[in-house]
Amino acid sequence: MTADGLFYTEAEPEEYVGGDVVFTLIGLAAGVLLGLGCWLLLRRWRGAAVLVGLMLGSLLGACLAWQVGRRIGLDDYLSLKKTAQVGWQFYRPPSMNSGEFLRIGGVPVFPRGALAAQALAAVFTYTMIAGWSRFPGLRPGTE
Repeated sequence: MTADGLFYTEAEPEEYVGGDVVFTLIGLAAGVLLGLGCWLLLRRWRGAAVLVGLMLGSLLGACLAWQVGRRIGLDDYLSLKKTAQVGWQFYRPPSMNSGEFLRIGGVPVFPRGALAAQALAAVFTYTMIAGWSRFPGLRPGTE
């Protein structure tokens, strides 16, 4: 904090890119686990409906995780920003910069970038398992 207000000491800290990468990797891992879990646990309902539900649930889950993660430490930073004395040094919590939404008429409709990684991995895993299934109808016992 300076006498003129807040001053960033590093113009481009790598923590912000690292935050995006970590969020994406966690999303990819969660997506693979969700795709595998849906295939194994929802045997009875395998098919397009489960795939669409998996995609929508993964997108919503990623958006929820993004908002929860964004709020961690943000209140402390905002209060410090208001009350900091000259000479104090504090950190801004990382925010995801690669998560964005496809907008139609200015309204956010569909998540893209890092927010879509979990859904991409979940749908890819489920589809790959279905492609290698030995059952033509995807459900055990169908021929």
